[in-house]
Amino acid sequence: MGAVPVVMGSPKLNYETFLPPGSFIHVDDFNIPADLARYLKYLLDHPAKYQQYHDWRRRYRVLNEHGYMGAPTRHICRLCEALNYNNKQDQRADLEHFYDSERQCHNP
Repeated sequence: MGAVPVVMGSPKLNYETFLPPGSFIHVDDFNIPADLARYLKYLLDHPAKYQQYHDWRRRYRVLNEHGYMGAPTRHICRLCEALNYNNKQDQRADLEHFYDSERQCHNP
């Protein structure tokens, strides 16, 4: 059957724009995390209700699982992603250089 994504961060309307109706649970639908936890436990005890989060699979199909908003999947990009997944480099921005007023401000 698959998992049901519990999403947060972006407004619910953004998810509704790109995802099939009833295919996710948004944290903003709950007042406190405990309410979300109770609902997830409710779904565990009510398989028919949980199944409703998968009904979209009968009307839609995933065409490009890893593309971004219709962008074509580049398999070489996926290969690069896989090769570097466990090799994250620690990058720190030089904010003093970035906000250097002598670099950013010019005399007219």
